Amino acid sequence: MLREKNSEFSVGLFVLLAFFALLFVTIQTTSFNFKPSSTAYELKASFADINGLSPKAPVRIAGVKIGEITNIALNPETYQADVTLMIYSQSVQIPVDSIISIFTEGVVGSKFASIEPGFENEMLKNNGVVAKTKPSYAIEQVINEAIAMFATKE
Repeated sequence: MLREKNSEFSVGLFVLLAFFALLFVTIQTTSFNFKPSSTAYELKASFADINGLSPKAPVRIAGVKIGEITNIALNPETYQADVTLMIYSQSVQIPVDSIISIFTEGVVGSKFASIEPGFENEMLKNNGVVAKTKPSYAIEQVINEAIAMFATKE
């Protein structure tokens, strides 16, 4: 009887540990996060082409994730993509003359926004606008430009 209870306890403990391990792996591999939003702030930027950038995509400075894309909408007046970014912490101050670009992780990886900090002493505040943006380049555009360049040399 005691041996049967020990095996039941062991199986139950194993199932519980397996559940928590699965939960941990799921949280680590998805864009779900437990970041506190009380210290977060939002920035806005407009791009001519976002080429597959999606909400929940990371925002990085020097490769370090500092936030994420929260919203993307087409501006009906300028026909540009208006992007809203959430920066997780107010301790990350971004100068007003910073440049935001869209890059791809690897050759065919997911898109992310990268901020290149400027040199101004004035920092962007909540709902501030990043004025300098660089659109994303599709790999097809780069290949077409290379083919056109080689074709004109002949």
